[in-house]
Amino acid sequence: MTMILYNAQLSPFAARCRIALYARSLEVEMRNMPGAISEDAYAELAPMGKIPLLVHDGYPVPESEVICEYLDEIGAGPRLMPADPRIRAQARIIARIGDLYLMPPLQILFGQINPVGRDPLQVAKNIEEVGRVLVWLGHYLADDTPYAVGDRLSLADCMIMPQLFFVMELGPLFGELALVPKQSRVARYYAHALRDRHIARVIEEMKTALMKLQGY
Repeated sequence: MTMILYNAQLSPFAARCRIALYARSLEVEMRNMPGAISEDAYAELAPMGKIPLLVHDGYPVPESEVICEYLDEIGAGPRLMPADPRIRAQARIIARIGDLYLMPPLQILFGQINPVGRDPLQVAKNIEEVGRVLVWLGHYLADDTPYAVGDRLSLADCMIMPQLFFVMELGPLFGELALVPKQSRVARYYAHALRDRHIARVIEEMKTALMKLQGY
């Protein structure tokens, strides 16, 4: 079995796939983009041109959520998607909140990191939006387990933890001590989920990539 992940260390979408890969004990060759393949060759594999892309025995699988579900189906050990239909639905809701509501303001904030040319109104507006979305997210997080749903690592954790990494890291860059209130359910979840070795490994990879981007 040959498995290749076209990867970007700092991308929250690629990061979620790496958590799933590590958790499902799958061997993969990481090819970091850009530069791992020509643009034309990559377009043949992924017409949308997005990262990440999984290629399994020559079969290309695009879109990070689809990749995570695919890895869950072919990997070994306990499945990442909960067996209970209601907990599965809760996991999917958390993933949707992250992708549809949390990522858009985070992407705008990421583009405002450099103080040169920064738009304070855009920053304030999107910090407020992040706060609103975190309230929604907290509503769906389990409060009796270290994980997002259920009693072990699930696809919900794979999907949301890399995004929350940016929530935690971006606040100080804009003079905010924290975008997540310390005693909130989201803050407690983030701290507890970091104890999982697969999550911790990927968050550390993202920290290293962010420091490199910042010139450290």
